[in-house]
Order: sequence, then structure tokens, then C-alpha cells
Amino acid sequence: MSSESLKGLCLELAAATVERFLGLQWSDGRFATEPERETEEWNFFDQQYLLPAALLYVTEHPANRWQGDARLWEAILRNGRHLVGRVAEDGSMRWRLRGVVLDSPFVCQRLTCAWLLAYGLLRGRLPEADEAQWRRAMLAACGWLVEKHIMPHREVTRFTSHQIRTSTNHFSLYLSLLWLAGTEFERGEWVALASDLMRRLIADQKPAGYWEEHHGPTLGYDYLTYHGVEQYTTWSGDDVGLPALRLGMDTHQHWTYPDGIAVECLDGRMRHLSAPMLWGLAGFTRFPQGRGYARLLLERTGEKLADVSGETVARLAEGYLRAEEGEEETPAPLLPRYRATLEGVSVIRKEGPWVAAISGQCSPRWPESQFNLDRQARVSLWQAGAGLVLDGSNSKFQPELATFCRGEGEEADHVPQSARLVSREGDPEDVVEAEHRGFRATVRSRMHGADGVEMRFEVAEGEGGPPVMLTLVPNISLGETFSLAGGAEVTLGEAALALNPSEHGGAIAFRGVRLHLPEGSRIEYPVSPFNSYSADNTSPPSANRLVVRGPVGRKGATLIAKPSS
Repeated sequence: MSSESLKGLCLELAAATVERFLGLQWSDGRFATEPERETEEWNFFDQQYLLPAALLYVTEHPANRWQGDARLWEAILRNGRHLVGRVAEDGSMRWRLRGVVLDSPFVCQRLTCAWLLAYGLLRGRLPEADEAQWRRAMLAACGWLVEKHIMPHREVTRFTSHQIRTSTNHFSLYLSLLWLAGTEFERGEWVALASDLMRRLIADQKPAGYWEEHHGPTLGYDYLTYHGVEQYTTWSGDDVGLPALRLGMDTHQHWTYPDGIAVECLDGRMRHLSAPMLWGLAGFTRFPQGRGYARLLLERTGEKLADVSGETVARLAEGYLRAEEGEEETPAPLLPRYRATLEGVSVIRKEGPWVAAISGQCSPRWPESQFNLDRQARVSLWQAGAGLVLDGSNSKFQPELATFCRGEGEEADHVPQSARLVSREGDPEDVVEAEHRGFRATVRSRMHGADGVEMRFEVAEGEGGPPVMLTLVPNISLGETFSLAGGAEVTLGEAALALNPSEHGGAIAFRGVRLHLPEGSRIEYPVSPFNSYSADNTSPPSANRLVVRGPVGRKGATLIAKPSS
């Protein structure tokens, strides 16, 4: 591993983004990736550039040439005045981004905490009027959160969305923000309330090392919940959070690909991410293996630095402020091989360049919430040269993207009701068995070292009804070219694609991997995935999926992945 300190790496990466984010500031002081124009669009992600700007302005470090920089100071003042102007008298904010409009007022705890941390760094340097306005706006925002989101739920002991009427990760970050704000602004009642609820939230962590948002793991958002627990634990000195941080670190590192991205087939809320999550970074650094994991996340983020948001750069700043240095151990994703399980239903195995995961996570469906996906995807496959090979992202109202499905439309049987991990430590293959309403489905995965992975899919069907269909999702995107068994090349574009076995020849290859497809399967494109984060739940063409679909049959179906050369 690199000998550079974790703090130094955080600061170096943050400093490398300054020229870019200075160029993103509009004349009204906001930061935005969109070109400046008359618009109502506004988001809290990019406003968090304020925190790294403040950190770099005040910090003396060999990796930081921005200390005391006049342009940076001007950007800080302009953005702070812009933020003050976005906060109403009652402390609330309004948001509009890419067609998503929140008509009701809200307060973004993520932005408010970044703002408060920047205030702490700049206290005594800000013009007196600016400092007073910052304090007034942040006090009002935190007061709104207390009244609207904390007091109504002050007696809860479970922290899923069903109990607290918001996402678990939001609530964790509300509590850590209010602890800090209560300490900063001498509001002892906020400190006491946040401490009491945070201890209960910490106790609500699942034994498997995550916090539920609905039912089961949501690895992407669990980073944020973990982050709130880390903030509270560090700032308060309350050691009750330490076991939860240790357990959560272990779970996250084992369910992360070597490119730093969380394994998507376990996630009940988000599809496959495009970059590592830096939330919780400082919490990981409390442990030797966690420091190795934090370095992995930082180095992989550095490879995609041109694409990061202000929110990610703010996490780099927090990493510098709170990361702990010390001995580093190799994290699980970088080990030559490992195997881990979750709750006796899911399993992940790495061997050489391959990572295969089988999810047996089951959850009740929640049709009323667009932010919770149906747990219908069973397998993910990753390879060092190709990255994600089989996309195991879950979806919603889309049985056509389920790994196993019987029937169509509202009557489709595509979400498992229960599951169990059949294989044990030391077995040569991993086996997960799941019960659907009308059939039992089994997934078997066997590694062959660097030579590849074999996945076997089997079903035991009840009498009558349509056949069970198997759907696999090779991770091939719009504009990407793949080759068929006979050597012909296909580039995904706007045109629909349907290839039967005689046309594709039983195999496809892309990014150095060759997939030998299940016998009798068809290739179809495009399938547009459900999007939790758009106004109408539609996805842009860039998100369209290519699928391999066919009947499982009594003999089962086999997919073999190998290096293509």
C-alpha cells in the first residue's frame, strides 16, 4: 500500500478539485454543474463544496497550495451568502433538480452539517455580519429539524422508514448534526435529545452489521447511517458506538468489489453505483483493516476525481478532519481470495480476479414507496479487467428484470418469499435456495480460479402454469460494443435488439470476458430500469439494460464466464 498518510491523501484529492469547483460557481454564489441560466434548479449536493473550500483555505499542509487564497475566500463568502438566502425565516429550504420538485419545505441535514463544519473552521475569520447570518440560518434550520422530524419520534426504538417516516440514513445524520449544533450553539436540550436517540439507533443495528431502511440491507445508504454514528461517536466521545462501527466496517468491506463499489444484489434501495461511497470513511479508520479499506475507497475515488460531486469532496474534507492514522491491514476486497456470508441467506466469494455474489435477501414488497426496490435479483459477477460483468441490481414493478420469474404483469411470481444458504465454509461451490409462491429456485456458483466462474440455475416447479424464466443482465451499456460467438460485433444504440440462439451462437464477449449463455436463451435490448430518483420513475437511455432471457427447464440452465483471450 502507499506510504502516504490517509489524511494527506484526503487533502490532496480535495485540493485537486478546487479549480474545477471554482469554475462551477454561478454569479449568485451557488455551485452547480449545470451552465448558469435563469432557472429554479437548486440542489444541496454541490453546495457542500463550501466545506472543502473552508478546509483548504485555513490548512497548512505540503499538499495544499490554496491556504489563504483570495479566490477561494471570495468563493466561500459568496456561497455562504447564497446559502443564507436559501433559508426561510422558519429554517426550511426548497429544492428542484432534474425535474424532481419538493413542493413542501425541507431541511437538508447533509448540507447543513457541511456548512456548520465550515463555520467551525472559519470562526473568527468571517466578516462579523456574515458570521451572524450564518449562525442565524443554521440555528433556524436545526430548529426546524427538531420540530418536524425529531420531536414527533422521540420515543421510537426502531428506526426503519415505517417508524420514523423518513429514511434511516436521514435520521442518523439528523441526530449527529443536532448533537454538533447543540454543542456549538449551547442548546443543551438538543445535545441530550440527540444523544438519547442516537444510542437507541446504535442499538438497532442488525447483528449482521447494517441498519435497516425497510427490511434487509441497503448497502449504499448504510454508509450514510454509519457516517452519522461515526460523527456522534467521535464528537461526543461516547464509546457505545464503537462496537457498531467495528461490525459495520467488517460488513461493508466484505460486500465491496475491488473497485471500491458496493455489491448491488444485496441493496434494497439503490442500483449499481458508479463510484465508491466515502460516507463513513473516518469510522473505518478506527481499525487496521478499516484503514486499508478507507485507502482502497480513496484511491478508487482518485481514479474518477473529475466526476465527483461537491458532496463527495466534502466527505474528503471530513476524512481529513477525523480520520485516524495507524497500522493498515489489507482489506477483504484486495485479498487473493475470501468468502463471506450474510444472515445465513447470502454469500460472496472472491478468487483471483473474480468476485461472485448470490443474494438470498428477502423483503416484503412496499408498493407505496418508490424508494424501496423489490428484492428480485439473485446474482452479481465482477472481474478485475472487466469490472461488473453481471448486473445484480434490484428493480421495482419489473418482473422482466427478475432473475427468476413465472408469469407476467401483476400476477408474476418473481420475488422470493424466503431463502437459505445451503453450502458451508470449505464447500467448493456456493449454493442458495429460495422459495417463491409457486416454485423453488436454486443458484449454484463455482469458481475455477483465474479461468472463470460457472453459475447453475435450477427450479422445482409446482404443477401447471407457465414455465419459470431466467433473466441475467450482462453489464453492457449504451454505446458499448460486444461480439457474438461467430465474431460479429454489435454496438448498443437507439435501435431495439432481439437475437435468438441461432443468431448469437450461444456466447457473447465484452471487455475481455466471454459469457457462454444458457441453452435456448434470447438476447433482448433495451429494458429501461425503474428509477427511484426521477419525477416519473423513468431512466435515461444511458441506463438501458441488455438482458439474456430463457426458460430454466427441468434440466436447469448454466452460464459460464471466462476470460475471452
